Amino acid sequence: AGLDERVTRVAHTFALAVEQDVALTRTALEGLAMAPALSPPPDAALSAQDLAGLAWQAERVAAALDAVIAITDLTGQEWLRTTAAPGEASPQEAALAAAERALATNAPTVSNLLLQDRTGQPRLAFFLPLRGEGGQPSALLGATLRPARLRERMATHLVPPGAVIIVSDAAGWPVVEAGEPSGTLPPIVPWREGEPLAFSAEAADGAPWLLGFAAIPGLPGWSLTLAIPLDAHLAML
Repeated sequence: AGLDERVTRVAHTFALAVEQDVALTRTALEGLAMAPALSPPPDAALSAQDLAGLAWQAERVAAALDAVIAITDLTGQEWLRTTAAPGEASPQEAALAAAERALATNAPTVSNLLLQDRTGQPRLAFFLPLRGEGGQPSALLGATLRPARLRERMATHLVPPGAVIIVSDAAGWPVVEAGEPSGTLPPIVPWREGEPLAFSAEAADGAPWLLGFAAIPGLPGWSLTLAIPLDAHLAML
């Protein structure tokens, strides 16, 4: 039981790191949403002068996040889109269901993993409703980002030696993997609410592993799995 508690605690710590990373991305988009041209969002298309200033700000944020950013009105009319790779869809085109959910809930939303056939590059989409009169959505800011950036940042959190961390979206797709497993991994299935938060598993070569799971705050249905060889975990104690 003690080992289970420890591996669960480590998994929870990494889940909080993922939450923090997502929050930083959301904060960058919220900063763009506070641009004078969008405070509050206009009822009609932006003026040429406002659009030029906003495009400059959006390109800076997009470069910092390695993202494509687009702003649309409630009809889907696009006001702005930053530079994108050839064939890359806008956030709203790539993740329509998540965009609609953001407007319906009037809250920031993150999509499941997107596999864009035209570019061959996976993406995640973030959406932030731009609130107008009465606090209701009057426009939508969307961004698509490479999950590889999240993996790069996860690697800075010192994954335990021999262990691997897998972040799965609400559909069960692995979005991020970090760490270098020492040996063959045991079978891993994304965690679902109500299931045990830790248990032992055996790899195909017979090596014992511990699996720890945690829900990721702020991302409904998303989970994090920590897989660590039993001997590596014991060496950390």
